[in-house]
Amino acid sequence: MSRTSFWSILSFVLAFMLTIWLSLKSLGIQFGTTLEIWQQDRAYKNITGVIFLSLILSQWILSISRTIYKTNGEAWQRIKEVHLIVGMLTLIMAFLHAWNLGFGMLFFLMGLFILNTLVSSFYTLKSEGVLLKNINLNFLLPGHIIFSVAITLLSLMHWWLVMTFN
Repeated sequence: MSRTSFWSILSFVLAFMLTIWLSLKSLGIQFGTTLEIWQQDRAYKNITGVIFLSLILSQWILSISRTIYKTNGEAWQRIKEVHLIVGMLTLIMAFLHAWNLGFGMLFFLMGLFILNTLVSSFYTLKSEGVLLKNINLNFLLPGHIIFSVAITLLSLMHWWLVMTFN
């Protein structure tokens, strides 16, 4: 198994675990952890939010390196692996920042973020030949890019709303 497959599988598992955790929280199940107490603090939310947004924005380095700098070969493989690792870290930061699914735009943003992680994991595993070898899934990469654009725009909008009205 390649390293990119490993990071994709790990991201998929983390996305699945995050979905279960947030679903339980949405059902009103309280866990009473220290993290839940920290989530009440505005400074904690602001710090984790800035880190989360920075990780989301840093994911665009992959697109920039491919389209502007025409990166390929071993450099492309390294950038792709870093993209997958940062994607996994972004998922962990989503867990640390958003303790529940929220409502309205935040619910949509978190759901779209988890869905995008699952789509990108499937795409990577498909392109590596680990999963679904004989099925045409060409829509996954354009779907991942569209979801990523939406997530970036919604995250920037969320950041602007928080900074403006808090």
